[in-house]
Amino acid sequence: MKPSTILLIGCGNMGASLVGGWLDKGIHARSIHIVEPNPSAVVQEYVQKGCILSTTLPDNIYTTDIIILAVKPQTMASALGGLKAFVGPDTMIVSIAAGTTLATLSAAFDSHPLCTRAMPNLPATIGCGITACYAPESVGVVARSTVDDLMSAIGKVVWLESEDQLAAVTALSGSGPAYIFHFIECLENAGVQLGLSAELSRLLALETVAGSSALALGTTVDVSTLRQRVTSPGGTTEAALDVLMPQLGALMRQTLAAAAKRARELAG
Repeated sequence: MKPSTILLIGCGNMGASLVGGWLDKGIHARSIHIVEPNPSAVVQEYVQKGCILSTTLPDNIYTTDIIILAVKPQTMASALGGLKAFVGPDTMIVSIAAGTTLATLSAAFDSHPLCTRAMPNLPATIGCGITACYAPESVGVVARSTVDDLMSAIGKVVWLESEDQLAAVTALSGSGPAYIFHFIECLENAGVQLGLSAELSRLLALETVAGSSALALGTTVDVSTLRQRVTSPGGTTEAALDVLMPQLGALMRQTLAAAAKRARELAG
């Protein structure tokens, strides 16, 4: 998949990750037009490789193959202004902004049928993300394949059955890295309280989480069984889980419910 023109609106961390992934996949730098009012050093490096950079929408109006909206939800309304001029009948529009519904996108582009939403997460910045996508029936197989190819540049891609599921995805994988980082933080602090140095506690926490994730990803054994394999009857892990398990499950359900509720509020 090598579209002749990609118009990327917004190039913060996620947008920059996409550009880096596209270049690695062989998309020609000159086909990528970035609109970013405050370009980072990374974006300037992409310009050196041949990407086109504008701080505002380009004056030379042209029909683009793909428009990627990678702006904050609160700036989406202003970002959409003027974009209609760049949309042709076959232009694919992809929003990675939380809370901006397909109805909003469609209305902004005069009921344009080729609008898709995608929700990547922070590990995409190192090519290890997962992006959940949703498109209505008006987006055909070829167009979906194009979106799949574009988003797979930053990690795995899954497709949802309904737009409503994006709130749950936002709560689980979109916000999920923050939960994991906080869990690591708590492990570190608890290790220090038990007498370990901060440096050693951090290393043990990070490697334990990374190794456990790698193990779970690399086997067909479910995580419940893996947990049981670590838990010897009457042992240290069982003692720890007797404290953790009665609280953590309910807490995570409440955590995701709060995030999903907020995602729906942002969508209006």
